Amino acid sequence: MVIESATAVTHFPEALMLVRLALVWLFVIVPFTLAGAIGGPTGLLPHVVFHPIYIAFLLATIVLLVRLRGATRHRGIRVLSVVAAVASAIAIAGQIGEEITVVANGGMHAPDSVLEQSDHLTWAIISVLGGLFPSLLVLAALSIVAGIALLRGKDWRGWAALAPGVLYVVDFVLSVAGLRVSQLSIPTFVGVIVLAAVAWATRAVPTSLDVGTQALPAPSDSVILAP
Repeated sequence: MVIESATAVTHFPEALMLVRLALVWLFVIVPFTLAGAIGGPTGLLPHVVFHPIYIAFLLATIVLLVRLRGATRHRGIRVLSVVAAVASAIAIAGQIGEEITVVANGGMHAPDSVLEQSDHLTWAIISVLGGLFPSLLVLAALSIVAGIALLRGKDWRGWAALAPGVLYVVDFVLSVAGLRVSQLSIPTFVGVIVLAAVAWATRAVPTSLDVGTQALPAPSDSVILAP
């Protein structure tokens, strides 16, 4: 008599794509929206300290984007992950240029006027307009693509993936129109929190977009007895 287990086994037991998407959003949106409070003219930290911290967040974001690309088999998400990583690298270049300017003008004792110097403004434009804003817009597009793909597969978690992307687009439009009541991207924060909560709560259930996942039969601990 042979005893066989009917329990399904997979090497990808977690919804890595959704979890990593949530982590990317956290590492992008938190420093971006709190930049003024942390290291701006009236920030909590000297401006010379702000740039290394932001660069560290951007490096972590690139690593997470690379890992996100490796966690999914969806071509659109993989391509957008690379584009967002490139935009983050451009932002790092701008941040380094800003930091050099601040160090050259007093470092820890640099006056607030350094923020208005031409060199600092040039590097800030490269960092923000060339890197940070594009990376956020691409990430929003990535999140929307992932959400739509999940919903097409009848996975309700697609709504959670959609949330930060759609809310950031709304927040961006309000900001451009001068209608946003706060410097913080509150709607986007709400969407990111929703995504992170859903991704963590359902991390043990792979999505159809995760690498190596297919429609598997429900696990069973029943024992099959065969003569």
